[in-house]
Amino acid sequence: KETEPDYEYVSGFTFTTAKNANGGEAVTIQASNEQGEGSVYFWRDSFGNALYSYIAQSFSSAVFTRSADYDLMKATESGADDLVIELVERNLKNLVTNDLVFPAPVRSAPADGMVCENAVYSVEEGTGEQEGLFHVTGTVNCEPEVKSNIYISVDGVYYDSCIAFDEDGNESFSAWIPASAVTEIVIA
Repeated sequence: KETEPDYEYVSGFTFTTAKNANGGEAVTIQASNEQGEGSVYFWRDSFGNALYSYIAQSFSSAVFTRSADYDLMKATESGADDLVIELVERNLKNLVTNDLVFPAPVRSAPADGMVCENAVYSVEEGTGEQEGLFHVTGTVNCEPEVKSNIYISVDGVYYDSCIAFDEDGNESFSAWIPASAVTEIVIA
């Protein structure tokens, strides 16, 4: 049986990289292209190695990273117009088992919120790039009628949290907020 041919597409790429991209294997690749438009911050896994050249060619500025921290604060600081997470299907679970790092969005007080008196949570002060924020993680030990958002309230200000799951499949929440004195956990 013959193997199928291995095609190599050469399209005259005009982008440049700040450092040697090592064939797409570098942990971080910064690319620029005067002919491209906009900017992108691109998290990738090994499949992204084959894509990065085409993406870099399309944007005037691009940052590609194999770091799986999904630190949205770094992406925001980069000033990128677009954010992409390229992830092979078998690793989709990482999006709900790894804590995302970004300041929690402020939300209006939920009209039909249920205070979860039995919530168990911890608060840790951020360091380095997360200095000035507090990481609130925990579980809710109360069952709402409908699965919905979990909010962290601090003196009447409501922060939306990310829902995550631990290795055993237990639901938890995580948020980076600018205050450490959590007033209550609300499900709405």
